[in-house]
Amino acid sequence: MKNNGFLLKYVTESGDPATQFVSFDSPALADPEFRPYMDICYIPSVRPVPCTEGQLVYYDLNADTYIARDNLVHGAEEHLFIGNSGWAGKARTLIDFDINSFNTDLTELFDDAESVYLRLWYEGAELSKPYNDPRQMERKLAAHKIQKAWNEAHATSNVASQSGDNKNKWEKEMMGELNDYDPDVIATDIISEGEDQHNIYFNITSVFKDWAADKSSDHGIVIKDSQHESVPGYFLKFASLNHPDPTVRPYLMICQKKPICEPEDLPPQKIYNHGCVSKENVTLNFCEAKNGACSADD
Repeated sequence: MKNNGFLLKYVTESGDPATQFVSFDSPALADPEFRPYMDICYIPSVRPVPCTEGQLVYYDLNADTYIARDNLVHGAEEHLFIGNSGWAGKARTLIDFDINSFNTDLTELFDDAESVYLRLWYEGAELSKPYNDPRQMERKLAAHKIQKAWNEAHATSNVASQSGDNKNKWEKEMMGELNDYDPDVIATDIISEGEDQHNIYFNITSVFKDWAADKSSDHGIVIKDSQHESVPGYFLKFASLNHPDPTVRPYLMICQKKPICEPEDLPPQKIYNHGCVSKENVTLNFCEAKNGACSADD
């Protein structure tokens, strides 16, 4: 079917001809807050439950914060915010993982496409004040790879990090594409109007593999509203690393291949090597064997 738009017609309840005009703001209005927009209701997507066959390991994040046009540091706050709330403007969340805490030499991902998920706890929508015309709407969240080093103790809408009196600024306010973050979308999730509290998951396997291949490229990800970021409404609120409840703090869920140890169907047994037997337990990969061959020095 061709998309030729639609016509709005004023019809009176009595059926008599209209005797007055009804005016609405147009898309060309100077103030974007009051421009018309379209809300689309999609069938909810099923959020993934990763790692049903591999070994699921949880990893702590290194840092998180959110940036807003207030140009303030928010790295020590209990919540992260994404969206746009009118007078308070846009908000984007930054999250970092220390790739050095993941043993890339001894650990393999179970699946090259769906092994690493960022888990966030969504607490609901929050209105930034003062505001007199709130419109909570569906927001499509998109995760992007950050290209520049940042620090949660200094990151603002204009500054990425700071060393002494030297400020390392973003290319543009609220971060610029290409130099500050990669425009390619890593993963998405949709928060619809009125959704209750729940976990959300971002599949960041592709960028995690990039970090593992080049650890110097690990600057984390930025999550922003890719659908209505310029349209005011509510901020979406998520628990941060500083949340008082540790069970809702964000973390990585990594589905790893199970380490290979001694056969599961055989009991632990002494292993002799040139007439010598170990006296202590030995560690093979990430598994502890009850007995193992002694070294040449024994």
